[in-house]
Amino acid sequence: MKPPTRDVYVIYDSERAACKIGVSNCAEQRFCNLQTGSSVDLELTHIEKVPYPLGTKVERTARKILTDLGHPKTREWIGRCFPDQARDAIVTAHEIERARNANDSVKPRMNELALRVQEYMSRDAVCDSVVSTHGNERGCNAEDSVKPRTNKYASMILELMSRDEE
Repeated sequence: MKPPTRDVYVIYDSERAACKIGVSNCAEQRFCNLQTGSSVDLELTHIEKVPYPLGTKVERTARKILTDLGHPKTREWIGRCFPDQARDAIVTAHEIERARNANDSVKPRMNELALRVQEYMSRDAVCDSVVSTHGNERGCNAEDSVKPRTNKYASMILELMSRDEE
């Protein structure tokens, strides 16, 4: 029998300034397995409990949000990514997937989601002064990369809101 929930988690590698977003029935056990095989100290920074059927969808959507924002992806690791960014992507992805699968009224949740995505995008757009743990500046240019992605996610939100009105 499947468990009622799954864990979508963030594991942070501070040496590479990279996050792993994954899904597991037990995030703590998965973390222990990864730490055993790693020569660097890893940190389990966030666990989001999601309904079992949404686990993989939330994981994929969160990764897509971050890669669409310009974070490089190497297999399962998202580069130049800090734990709070990965956590925000998971929470946002969870809301998106819940709204896609909801039978009840989703408009209030979608309004909250729209504000969260807007805040995330604007924070990413001004990140040129943020310095990573390696001392490298993380540069973003709102004119070339963030605005089209903002429009893409805004369109997704509007589509889900219009579906609720039907």
